[in-house]
Amino acid sequence: MDTVGRAIYAFQKQAYYVFLFSNTLALSTSVLVIMSLTYRFPFHLEVCFATASMLVTYASAVFAVTPDESFRFRYILIASLGPFALRCLIQIFKKYRSLSSN
Repeated sequence: MDTVGRAIYAFQKQAYYVFLFSNTLALSTSVLVIMSLTYRFPFHLEVCFATASMLVTYASAVFAVTPDESFRFRYILIASLGPFALRCLIQIFKKYRSLSSN
């Protein structure tokens, strides 16, 4: 049954979550690239606020249009944190390698 204001695509659960996961992963990766490229530039703080606002707006839109009976948001959270966690692991690995080579 369709509900006013809900995503029509959300009723095709498998396809919707593949789309949502991929879209969230793309947005998170884009935010990570933006934050990395603007690091130590003027207005970096403003860029941080703008990207945080984008993420909050995206999350609220996803929650608004996804049906209430949905419980797979943990996968969306993993998709949003994935690029940041991967970047942290890369940095830790680089630091560990440089310390072990000395």
